[in-house]
Amino acid sequence: MSKKDQFRAWWSRPPTRKDRAVSAGLCLWAGLWVGAIGYMLASTPPTPFEPIYRSAILVSAVFTVLGYAFPKHMRIAALPFTFMVPGSAT
Repeated sequence: MSKKDQFRAWWSRPPTRKDRAVSAGLCLWAGLWVGAIGYMLASTPPTPFEPIYRSAILVSAVFTVLGYAFPKHMRIAALPFTFMVPGSAT
């Protein structure tokens, strides 16, 4: 079975609890990055830490709920952001 067929089979199956849990976890991590970086890009420097922190927590909570509600869609959308870790710029 090719990767394309495996993806089609996975996509057509209804989401399981494992799918929902994994997607919520991925979206939690991705939401932290999207919230923090998004706030820093939208605000003017110097940016205090507290609003960045609040924005990251809020976006992370929204992403986690969306990841649980729409696990397959959000897993695909959030996956690129999960590879971002502190200090990975080198």
